[in-house]
Amino acid sequence: SYEYQRSPCLDYKRKPRRITFKTIAWVMLLGKSIYLSFTKDRKKVAILYGTETGASKRLANTTMQIFMSSFQCRLVPLDSVNLYQEIQSSDISIFVTSTFGNGEAPAMAESFNHELKRLVTDKSGPAQVNWLQDLNYSVFGLGSSAYLDLAAFGKFIDTSLADLGSNRLTPLGIGDELKNQKGSFQRWVGSTFRAAIKLYDIKMSEER
Repeated sequence: SYEYQRSPCLDYKRKPRRITFKTIAWVMLLGKSIYLSFTKDRKKVAILYGTETGASKRLANTTMQIFMSSFQCRLVPLDSVNLYQEIQSSDISIFVTSTFGNGEAPAMAESFNHELKRLVTDKSGPAQVNWLQDLNYSVFGLGSSAYLDLAAFGKFIDTSLADLGSNRLTPLGIGDELKNQKGSFQRWVGSTFRAAIKLYDIKMSEER
């Protein structure tokens, strides 16, 4: 039988195409531009995390992946220099944080911890704090029942924001590393996502 063979003259001295860094950068920029134009009208969600070992950050990342299907999302560490601007500019703020030692905040969240304590103590303060205005929030606290103060910092954020007049979207979620923390997180994040969808009457696609 006879099989077609490409003519050697078509490949003679042909140089392989090189993809330059400039081309890659342009494609990435174009992709980002298309994504931003597609999501610009979506409600904004700030997903804030405080961690010592990285566990809270991993769950915060998972939370972001879920919410990105219907919201604009930003992942924000609790030691960010733009922390309060991020909260203020968002429609919903979701906190995922661990507790360190004997009920203490993670080191990266110490400044935020002190600010919350100050506001709770100062009865005239909340009305003057821009980032607390119309704040919708939910909290997931990680911890271990091996300690007396299970998820103490998460509990503190949840109760403090409620006391300061913010709107709690869903009850506090607690992930005990000794009692199916993953399952507790999955139930909480699902409930929080549904509450956020309902809050803004967002229509979900039936496609899978």
